[in-house]
Amino acid sequence: MHQRVCTTAEAPETARARAQVVDAIRRTAPATSEERVADALLVVTELITNALRHGEGLSACKQEVQNGRLFLHVADRSDSLPRIPSRSDCQPVEGGYGWSIVQTLADRVSLRSLPSGGKEICAVLSLA
Repeated sequence: MHQRVCTTAEAPETARARAQVVDAIRRTAPATSEERVADALLVVTELITNALRHGEGLSACKQEVQNGRLFLHVADRSDSLPRIPSRSDCQPVEGGYGWSIVQTLADRVSLRSLPSGGKEICAVLSLA
């Protein structure tokens, strides 16, 4: 099992988190397809972007690989739950696809409120 924990003081930029995900996958599940690695990178990117853009800032992140599955945990400071914005054919909206992408690519997504405030989202992806 590979585990990397990032606290508020060292919350990674998206590029750093992506590098950590690739490292965790390559060291613990080297047979993972490039397509599935790309899916994992897109999910971690969207989770961190959403935390920064909509969640009042990234407060923690963790990536771990166990039994052929990648667990991505991203926490932010907001109690607001992710949502999919409504769309209108007449009024296009920029962005707003991240949560849908996460739900589509991950095998399982869960949310939990944190005792100190904010929330943590866990996305699980099979690497097989």
